[in-house]
Amino acid sequence: FETLLTKAPFIESPDGTLLAYVDYEDNSQKQLVKIITPDGKTLRDLATFASGSVLGLAWSPDGTQLVFSHLMDSASSVYVIDSDGRGLRQVYTSATDTQFVFSPDGKYLLVQTIDGTGEHLYAINLATLEPHLVQAPGIPLNESWMLPTWVR
Repeated sequence: FETLLTKAPFIESPDGTLLAYVDYEDNSQKQLVKIITPDGKTLRDLATFASGSVLGLAWSPDGTQLVFSHLMDSASSVYVIDSDGRGLRQVYTSATDTQFVFSPDGKYLLVQTIDGTGEHLYAINLATLEPHLVQAPGIPLNESWMLPTWVR
């Protein structure tokens, strides 16, 4: 690589042509969501945050979008951005941490959160950004719902 990178984990796109990661600038203390080609020659900044922490970077099944959480002292916001750097949109905000995963067709984002009334799972339509509460009696809302069935 021609540039010095932080020790952030690289998240490989589904087709293996891009790597996403979060870089931290020591001087400005900014967090930057970036993608790079595996050979290190093509680098693109997707989003920059002046404070807080960027967590949980994940690719959509078709590799056209990334999702991540931006954690501040008082809120956790879930963002989706196109892999070309366009279309940054805040799709969910919570007062607590969030977990998320794309639906297999990439049209929805499942977001788990917890509040004073308990744990909740929302399906967010990425075309309309409309959240829908998912109700599944008897299914625990721990992180196991995010795993593919073949891993369980």
